[in-house]
Amino acid sequence: MPLMKRFSRFATAALISLTLGHLILLVSNGAFPRAWGVLLLWCASGLLWSEVLLNSSNRPAMLVFGLGFGYAYTIYLTLLLSYLRGHLSGLAEVVGLDLFAALALSILLRRTSKFSSSHLPNRQHLPRSATIFLAVIVLVGALFRFIWLNYSEFQGDEALAMLTAADVLEGHEDALFLRGKGPAEVLLPTALWSLTGIIDEAAARLPFALAGSLVPLLGFLLAASLLEDHGMTTGIGVVTCALLALNGFMVAFSRIVQYQVLVLFMSGLALWCSWQWQRDGKMRWLALCAFFMGSALLAHYDGLMVFPAIIYVIVTGWHRRRKQEEKAHSLAHIAAALALLCFVTGLFYLPYALDAQAVRTGGYLGERIGNALLKNNLASFQRFNVFYTSFYYYALTGLLVLVFLVWASQHAYGLRRLLWVPRWFSPLLALIVVVLLCWPEIFRTPTLDLAFVPFALLLFGALSSKVLSNGQRAVVLWLAVPFLGYNFAVALPLTHIYTIVPAWTLLAGTVGVSIVHSISFSVGTGTLWHRWPVRLAMVLSCVMAALFAGYLTLAYLRHDVEFLADWPRSSSALYWTPYPSPPSTGFFGFPHRSGWKTVGALYTTGQLQGDYSSNEEPDITAWYTRNAPRACDAYPEHYFIASDVVDAWPVDMSHVHENYEKFGEIRLPNGKSLVVYRTRPAGVALGSLSFEPLANAFDRTAVPSAFARSAHIAHRMEVDLDDIVRLIGYDLNDQRAFPGGRLTVTLYWQALGTTDEDYHVFVHLEQGTSIWAQSDGRPVCWTYPTYVWRPGQIIADHHALHIRTDTPPGEYPVLVGMYRPDDGQRLEVLDAAARPIANAI
Repeated sequence: MPLMKRFSRFATAALISLTLGHLILLVSNGAFPRAWGVLLLWCASGLLWSEVLLNSSNRPAMLVFGLGFGYAYTIYLTLLLSYLRGHLSGLAEVVGLDLFAALALSILLRRTSKFSSSHLPNRQHLPRSATIFLAVIVLVGALFRFIWLNYSEFQGDEALAMLTAADVLEGHEDALFLRGKGPAEVLLPTALWSLTGIIDEAAARLPFALAGSLVPLLGFLLAASLLEDHGMTTGIGVVTCALLALNGFMVAFSRIVQYQVLVLFMSGLALWCSWQWQRDGKMRWLALCAFFMGSALLAHYDGLMVFPAIIYVIVTGWHRRRKQEEKAHSLAHIAAALALLCFVTGLFYLPYALDAQAVRTGGYLGERIGNALLKNNLASFQRFNVFYTSFYYYALTGLLVLVFLVWASQHAYGLRRLLWVPRWFSPLLALIVVVLLCWPEIFRTPTLDLAFVPFALLLFGALSSKVLSNGQRAVVLWLAVPFLGYNFAVALPLTHIYTIVPAWTLLAGTVGVSIVHSISFSVGTGTLWHRWPVRLAMVLSCVMAALFAGYLTLAYLRHDVEFLADWPRSSSALYWTPYPSPPSTGFFGFPHRSGWKTVGALYTTGQLQGDYSSNEEPDITAWYTRNAPRACDAYPEHYFIASDVVDAWPVDMSHVHENYEKFGEIRLPNGKSLVVYRTRPAGVALGSLSFEPLANAFDRTAVPSAFARSAHIAHRMEVDLDDIVRLIGYDLNDQRAFPGGRLTVTLYWQALGTTDEDYHVFVHLEQGTSIWAQSDGRPVCWTYPTYVWRPGQIIADHHALHIRTDTPPGEYPVLVGMYRPDDGQRLEVLDAAARPIANAI
């Protein structure tokens, strides 16, 4: 058989993508086109394995599965490579991807025909009209995710993820363990950056935008599988796809370097695979379920929200096996899949659990959960839904979901038997739910908030309904766990309510299509498309889609007026809101630009030197200044003041105007500005600066080494203090080292082991018994005590010494060391033979 005839068109397209990806990486220089080349490599390898594992004519399933498989493999590959000593090599990444693709090719070459053994159960052929609808919906959804992807500057969590990626690439073995989240949101940009060489916002966000563009199509597949016993599966799938494509949470989280779309993409695929196992019982589906579930958990613990639904699907699948031999085989499959899940998640979480950082993460989660047994976050739930998606979207889909729950609860075993209630009890619960959403506090007592009761009863009634199929019940369970958990069990859910979106849209789509279907068949016979209810539903759907799309355009694409930063000027009278102001925190993906790249470019060229302070949060400024020292005191060399900030940092502007001069200003086309102030006398000012040339210069030099923690050590050394910590280098800025001036020192410590002591750092300018300037305290501006340092970690510790005005002219040594604050006992300086020789460096 000729070589190409062994491959389907799908596999041939994957091979072309693999070749094209390599060519782009060979000939292209820009970060964004090279990022597309990297994505082609990821996707091509996944699509080849999709041909191996699915080998189906179901193209939507092949596409979504293949891209998800490529993403998951890249996460695992990059995690393993990050554990190797030294820099993470792009060559290792591309070899790992190519070997993975070559293995799939070798399997395909052994096949005798293109579709010899399909591994997906047969499905009814998708109508051409549905195919066209799906293509249009996915394209429209992709436009909202990709347009102006390069406009917004990194927000705080994005900047932190990218700084961590730089540390991983530069060989900092502890980088992934210093965070309180799963590593996937770091591993994908790490893999991308290792092959592109340079990075910018659009390139870093590209993998997340692509994954977010496929979530709507995944919604269609879930509807086609979980709701296959329903007579209107295709229509429900199309509507679900449209609702996901136009969901504000999905758009926002597709436009940032964060975990949310990865969680939904991977957990949705895990649920889909578990359903395939329930149908045909093949072990491969449970293994794939574990594979995807593991990557979802590596993205974030939010992946657990789908776990009860998966367990339900697996249990019901085991129960439907009639023969004892089949049940025994199924149990073996489940045990093997569970072992695989433990293995793939343990690749990260086992060493993480043994790390000191796990204790801090536990404390962070404890703060998020809170002490009270029951909470009430309904006001937050409504505000976030309306702000991200529009009131129209929230009200329409919420009403449809409520109708579904009332209908299901009408036939509930639990409510009718345990409570002996009449049929109007479910509508009464729905009415109470609506009232609670309008006035969330009405069920609050001095000791307890009972708002959860009607929601829990309604969801319990739906789960125990005798009219629901197993698939529908799994979807309700997928909705119930995050809804009840984040609204009534967690103190600070913020945007984690995004985890309800897939199940929410599946149920809303089910009710919407069912209503149209019921009305259309009650008005007469004839072709479905020619019945007036269907035509009316199409018109109303287009009107609502236009409303949803208009809101998404205002909120995420328009940037002459930025939706969040310029509120309420950015709001429209067409889109009513039940609140006077947006959420105070928890906003992601909205347009925002202040001009920070110009500051980074000026630091790179040396036009800016020394430490700084700013009214923007430290994570953002750390990225854009490339880890320039941020001052602990109120007298840095520079102040960078943005007219709009993501997370405001307190700055006394009267102090700035009194002691600093305006040194430069960046003005953006939308009227926003960033002003650079320099301590008096400022010298020759930079004046008005053009954003685009400096931003391009910043992007051209955005290599990992420019952002890593150890990249800026001017003076390297290795001096140990009592085998506890090592000083590996320092930076010294003495341009204002005069009587009454200020000397800045950045110390680079490396922890040699763990300690329970809270050692303080001292930096003294002294001679004899006279101390002419000093800085004493906890490292990193009193924020990072030594008892949380982990072995091997590098800590940049900035200090400012204010020199006394009566200091005699001359040369003075700068003495550095650590001591216990309770008794003043200093750590000993050790020589090469580990013998103590002094108590200061």
